[in-house]
Amino acid sequence: MIPGLHFEKNLAALKKIHPSQGEAIATLSPKVEYRLYPVTPLGDGFFNVTIPLPAEHSVSLFLTPDPQNELRQWLTNPLRGAAQTHAVILLGFGMGYEASRLLEALPAHGILILVEPDPIQFFTAFHHADLTALLGNPRVHLYVGQTAEQAVDRIGRDLDWSRFFTLPCQLWTIPLLERVRPGFSQEFRKAWHAIRQQELTHRQMRIERGKQEIIHTIANAEAAIRYPGIDSLFHHFSGIPALLAAPGSTLEKNCHNLRHLQNRLLIACLNTAYPILRRHGIRPHLVFAMEHQEGDIFLLQNDTPSPITYLVADPRVHPDVIRHFHPRVFLASWRSTSETLGQPVPFDQLAGAPANGNPIFQWLQSIAGSKGDVYSPGGAAAVSFHMLARMGCQPIILAGHDYAHLHNPAHDTGMVAINRLSPRELVDIPTDTSPECQNVSPNGLRSLCRQWLEHEINRFNVPVYNTSAASLIVGAITSRLESIFAELPNRVFDLPPQMESLHSLYVPQLDTIDLAREFARAIRRLEALAEAAQAGLESLPPDMDFSRNVGEEPIVLERLEKTVADCATEHAEALELLTELLRLVHLEMEDCRWRSLLHTSEEALRSDQLHQQVRTLDAYIGQARLLISLMEEQIARWEAQ
Repeated sequence: MIPGLHFEKNLAALKKIHPSQGEAIATLSPKVEYRLYPVTPLGDGFFNVTIPLPAEHSVSLFLTPDPQNELRQWLTNPLRGAAQTHAVILLGFGMGYEASRLLEALPAHGILILVEPDPIQFFTAFHHADLTALLGNPRVHLYVGQTAEQAVDRIGRDLDWSRFFTLPCQLWTIPLLERVRPGFSQEFRKAWHAIRQQELTHRQMRIERGKQEIIHTIANAEAAIRYPGIDSLFHHFSGIPALLAAPGSTLEKNCHNLRHLQNRLLIACLNTAYPILRRHGIRPHLVFAMEHQEGDIFLLQNDTPSPITYLVADPRVHPDVIRHFHPRVFLASWRSTSETLGQPVPFDQLAGAPANGNPIFQWLQSIAGSKGDVYSPGGAAAVSFHMLARMGCQPIILAGHDYAHLHNPAHDTGMVAINRLSPRELVDIPTDTSPECQNVSPNGLRSLCRQWLEHEINRFNVPVYNTSAASLIVGAITSRLESIFAELPNRVFDLPPQMESLHSLYVPQLDTIDLAREFARAIRRLEALAEAAQAGLESLPPDMDFSRNVGEEPIVLERLEKTVADCATEHAEALELLTELLRLVHLEMEDCRWRSLLHTSEEALRSDQLHQQVRTLDAYIGQARLLISLMEEQIARWEAQ
């Protein structure tokens, strides 16, 4: 057999469907083609591949001279399952024989996901076997040379986790992979279960948090015109060391030394670490409150903030947190990204990247002026590090970031993500007993928080020190706090006057009268949306009973779909304000779209779609009225002042 006989054909087929993967294979092939595994013909068009293993006997794809029978025996259950499923995840590629037969057995809407951790094995098949029918099929998706966790993460992001929540999925491992990497299948199944459960948990909890965050943002609307943004601090602290404190148990051990270093560095902390520092007599210069947690306000009980302490807050936080630090407040707009973890984009190139933010606050900034966008895929510690790096601080010292410690609820507060686009979105550690929450590991959440922080460390070329010896953070040098400061120049920084000067430069351009006018305009837009949605619902027969006129159902469905589409185009600004409040209905619409692939009856499909359109218009009306009431209450408070 001549190596590379099928390479060009396979490459051309792959490039038509997945150009980027085709380019990657074309680039890597010259580097690996001399390392391909031995391949021998077996007759009937079959080839065997032999994989050498260190200190062991070589492992072959087929164990007998009868490959047809071996395939038939193994494929019995997978083929039966494939005919009744939407997605098959096949671990291992072999020479592509199993994959080709599974693809044929899948229903028309089914997809085949191929995961091969060994790139040499995949390239061997790519060179020696005719895979054009497989690689040229748009329903086939490849994940080669990745760890189990990486593959799961990519599959969920590329193909939409909602698909796997709604439609049946089968997971199979070819015998060759079991023999070569006996632990990979178990690792993949474990990662699949864990990440899928995390995504389910996020869906549920993100919906629950959305309403409260909108309530807080409306209540904090005046802050948008009253306080400067975090961009007022950017680039003004170049070369000044900074310490970022998190509420881990090792923070207590550093507090004694930190109290004597108050004037030698900028001390910043997550809001959940603030009471720990205050209890030890430490006055931080910056407190970062970047997400909504109902318990945050209790952290400030019996506290009188120091005149040198400033708050940096996203308006999602409880209004009492901002009031507690008034007038020493900076605002920030946290926009999470859809970057791949470990592959950060330079922050100055993120403006055009897929990103999100608090839609109400984005609207307020369009009125009062930008406060400064800050980025991270998730995690309060990560976005706080991001801000310190853009302020110019270096080195940045981490204290209390104890991601490797055993679960201790007292030190888990603050590790929350507000990312609403990235599939790695997580929220508070679950405390309920719902099925979606039962299998979410606190250590898994902590691990993601660490990865988010490592992602931001990788984004900025600044020296980072980690004072928690029990927790390895990639990109940070682990060292004791006293050793770090012994190596730094013996300089004293007078930071409070500098912070006060930067804060005082901000001059509000609007007042509450201006804001009230903008709220009134927004209310009119929301009312118009609600009226349009209501008009669409009025076309429904009583109790949605179509038994008297079967032919009426398709007409009504078409009319409702047009109403929903018209709302999206004619009332886009109002719908943008409702983004968080409509999260549930958006997810339901996505689920309905996936369910449509399973419906074999036209009537069942139409009925499902009809009910979803009604649900969508009902949500437009209800959530618009909710936001209108919140805005009217805020206007009334301003008028009463």
